[in-house]
Amino acid sequence: MDGPAVNIAFLRPLNAHLESEQSPPLIDLGTCTLHPVHTAFQKGVEGLPFDVEHFVTEWFKLSSARREDYRQVQAEDLEECVGKFFLKPVSS
Repeated sequence: MDGPAVNIAFLRPLNAHLESEQSPPLIDLGTCTLHPVHTAFQKGVEGLPFDVEHFVTEWFKLSSARREDYRQVQAEDLEECVGKFFLKPVSS
């Protein structure tokens, strides 16, 4: 999304068009949707009864077969990511 004014200027006519088509309007998440979605995902992960980050990194690190499966999926479906593996998240 662009800046707040551009996002609002885009959303208003789009919702007006949807209303004219008798469709429900888009949900307004504010001017930047990335932050609310990220926060919601983060809170959901924090609510799980186990450490997701540890699970994912250990799941692939401890098994060469799973790591190879991941590479194969990359080669088939994610051509731009081939050869890349999970980056460990850091707080900044």
